[in-house]
Amino acid sequence: MQCDIECFECFCHVCATKSISKAADHVHISQSALSQKLKKMESCLGCELFTRSNLGVELTETGSVMLKYAEHIIKNYKLMLEKLSHIDKYYNTVKMEACMPIDAYTLPNVLYQIKKKYPHHNYELNSNYSQTIRQNVLNGICDIGFVCEKPKDHDLLSFKMETEKLVLTTSVHSKMPKKIHVKDLLGYPLIMINHFNMSEKLDSMLKNDGYCIQDLDVLFNLGSIESIKSILLKSYGVSFLPYSSIKEELRTKQLRLIDVLDFNVDYDMYLINKTEGCINHSVREFINSFKEISFKHFQFNIEKEAG
Repeated sequence: MQCDIECFECFCHVCATKSISKAADHVHISQSALSQKLKKMESCLGCELFTRSNLGVELTETGSVMLKYAEHIIKNYKLMLEKLSHIDKYYNTVKMEACMPIDAYTLPNVLYQIKKKYPHHNYELNSNYSQTIRQNVLNGICDIGFVCEKPKDHDLLSFKMETEKLVLTTSVHSKMPKKIHVKDLLGYPLIMINHFNMSEKLDSMLKNDGYCIQDLDVLFNLGSIESIKSILLKSYGVSFLPYSSIKEELRTKQLRLIDVLDFNVDYDMYLINKTEGCINHSVREFINSFKEISFKHFQFNIEKEAG
């Protein structure tokens, strides 16, 4: 018989109480069962650990040596369990970063479904810019990234989620016509979004008509979609926003779209991660589930909008 951790714990309890009966009560077993454990332990080690009398038990010299090592064994065992629990928690945590608007409008529903499938996994999601996210995935700062451009790095795998469209948006109370040309933007206050290289795209299109980005009446340059929507709802200006971010306001007829005849900005959204050998099982399970769930989710949205 080999001495397991339970034997060492029982031995230490007897040493502390100097009583087999008291130790038995502490570990919730019968006195006879504890006595049998101690005898088997002594038999296994080939020495007596206690001297027994009507007054209780006393450690032998061998037992005193045994006690020092037993306490270390129990302490190290508990430390080992603590470390293992931290490792398990670490490997069950999937760290993600997503750019706008994926973080706020595309991911939440899919994340909720995956969490129901893997309730013991932890998911951490932070917002960032696509370029920074790509670097953070490469450097192991996060496990998964959601970006608005396909990475060119050979060490990254990518999965195309869907194609998003930037649309010119304004309040339903705006008297702006339903259709305009890019150059017509010069006559309206514009709220620029600090993403998607909008300034460069607009500047390129305006130059075709002999204008430049500086000719626009830019009210603000903002990085928050919610802030921009709040301003638009007060009937202040127009802005190019991701279509997914304004679906609810379009449904409730708070905002409306302006068709810019000679300007079209689509961008693809990607899930990115390191190559297969560099990810743990929790990340792999998340990616597989995400691909399955998001395919159904995005296809449903496409069919719904088309219908």
